[in-house]
Amino acid sequence: MVTDLEEIRAAGDVILGKAEVVNTSGFGQDISNQISGIQIFESLFDPFITGVLIVDDTLDLINLFPLVGEEFLNLSIRTPTLERLEDGTSRTITGKFYIYKVSEREYIGDKRLTYKLHFISFEALVDLNKKLSLPFRGKCSDIAKNIISSERGLESKKKIYIEESANSIKFVSNFWSPVKCLNYVSERAVNYKDSPTYYFYENRNGFNFGSLQNLAVQPPVQTFTYDAYSRDFNSNGQSIKNIEEEYKRVRDISVPVVYDYMERIRSGTYTSKLITHDLATKQYNVRTFSMLNNFNKEDTLNQNPISSSKNIAFPDAALMTKPLCNFNFTGYGDVTTSDKALKRVSKIKQFRSNAIEIVVPGRTDYTVGQRVTVIFYKNTPLAAGEDIKDHIDKIYTGTYLISAINHYVSRKEHECNLELIKDSYIVDLDEGGVI
Repeated sequence: MVTDLEEIRAAGDVILGKAEVVNTSGFGQDISNQISGIQIFESLFDPFITGVLIVDDTLDLINLFPLVGEEFLNLSIRTPTLERLEDGTSRTITGKFYIYKVSEREYIGDKRLTYKLHFISFEALVDLNKKLSLPFRGKCSDIAKNIISSERGLESKKKIYIEESANSIKFVSNFWSPVKCLNYVSERAVNYKDSPTYYFYENRNGFNFGSLQNLAVQPPVQTFTYDAYSRDFNSNGQSIKNIEEEYKRVRDISVPVVYDYMERIRSGTYTSKLITHDLATKQYNVRTFSMLNNFNKEDTLNQNPISSSKNIAFPDAALMTKPLCNFNFTGYGDVTTSDKALKRVSKIKQFRSNAIEIVVPGRTDYTVGQRVTVIFYKNTPLAAGEDIKDHIDKIYTGTYLISAINHYVSRKEHECNLELIKDSYIVDLDEGGVI
């Protein structure tokens, strides 16, 4: 529940510290008491944090400012008792956002109406209004940091987390927005373990430029369990509220797509082929890629691949063509993604083809890019004397990345809807398929 107390009474408690709307004249109004719901959305595959405020307006706030599309939102929410991390990182969701849209305005009574305020990170406003025609040269990670923080880029003052790249590139942006430039660099960046899975995204901590492989080796921040847990009991049989255990419980689960063999084959998840041609030298080259042949060469979330060695997959099923550009910039060779395209496509598809969605009690220290462990049990009855651990579902149990998160704060509580992805299984499908 939304509370002012500095203690947690139940999993899902949250403190709404500030919800202030500010107009261009500097006039601000705290609308915390008029809010009936807040949604804050983060994604590994989106550049900015977005959100929605559901306002129950009895004070005619919409005309007080008035709301005309030039307002900002100062927002702060946090879970009680959570302190800063050792590196000083705040566990509060806080920031300055731009209110870019008002929708669903409805009158529900005399002098009472509801509507939604849609907001987005302030840097999105900068990105929308800038088109860059500039040369960039150097390490991919250095270019990304420069675009995020410099006056000719996003002009961000937020913390920036950069994974150093191993390669350098050179390009000229053709009146691209800063985010389009960052996506261009992400597609070409490779880390020191030869992983081409870089992404640019924003989470609660700030802006990030790094690889999925690097996220896969970080320590887990939470273990979620989907079972029938309700309460602990003491020696007298009395129930005890264990908030730490309540936070670990999955309230709901859905699997949008269990698997799609046809999509995996067409997209190049398992195998693929790339034919490149160089118009300058009149030469062509053929490259092939195999997920199974490369699986043990990189860090993964779990120890086994998502297919057995008997899987029917041929490179021609995902055939791509690409022209080479060897003479655009002296000393940089081919400036296309031909040398890393197949591996990047396969690795990202491995992650995105194994997605589940869970609902858990909300905490403001959850954010995208974190590694979590999830334990699921088979939907079968226990026989007498059987251990519950023998009923673990080895397909869905394992380590995941939080790829998207929707914080929903109502007047009652804080819930998190998490999208989790993984590139591997804990079970070896070649061992007779025993699950």
